[in-house]
Amino acid sequence: MDKVSVTGSTSIGTAASTTTLVRHSGTSTTSTYGAALSFDVTVGGSSGTPTGTVTLKDGGSCGTTLGSASLTGGTCTINTTTLVAGSHANIVAVYIGDGTYVTSTSSALSTQTVNKATPSVTVTGATGFFFNGSSQGPNTATTGGSTGALEFSYVGTGGTPYPASSTPPAIIGSYTCTATVAADATGGKTITIQEPATDAWVQRTPGATEKPVTGQFFARDGTTGKARSITTAPRPRPPRRF
Repeated sequence: MDKVSVTGSTSIGTAASTTTLVRHSGTSTTSTYGAALSFDVTVGGSSGTPTGTVTLKDGGSCGTTLGSASLTGGTCTINTTTLVAGSHANIVAVYIGDGTYVTSTSSALSTQTVNKATPSVTVTGATGFFFNGSSQGPNTATTGGSTGALEFSYVGTGGTPYPASSTPPAIIGSYTCTATVAADATGGKTITIQEPATDAWVQRTPGATEKPVTGQFFARDGTTGKARSITTAPRPRPPRRF
């Protein structure tokens, strides 16, 4: 009868471990998205104090990692702020084991309910602009309680005709800039685009080498008070004399 020789490595004498998970004092079963939650873990065994790392999981031992910590004296506390809004019925602690103990997983905690946070948004940036012929307006905002996308809307106020648009205005006037973040939180600021103080007649500051187009100039409309472009016909040349 032929003999078969097998070589390899084995782990002999590895002991069983037990992992226990509880909420830390001050952490309740109901929380708000973004709030810090703390959980205490204890790992025990029959052959001395276990060492190594414990990972907190949402959705069982193969679920989403919420945090991890190293054991000290067989215990550790894991903190997390990443639980999304909703009900979480299968949060467990997973001990990865060490040279003496094998891995073990705790029983699931009672359901952790995370409520949606109240989102907020505040428009930031300048609110006063000088006309330069380009679209201008604040396009930044600070948000809280939501990671949703921001949308900006600009609308003319008072006598400024500018329907709501995602494009900042380019003409002189008063406007409202409104930022909206997902979950329907809004915040706004009043902005103005003014004539440059350097020239009361021209709506924008000309470039150093800029020249007017032939037959065209900018003037103030005496009725509306707004700058307008007026095109004039070239003046006829007088007949040449010989």
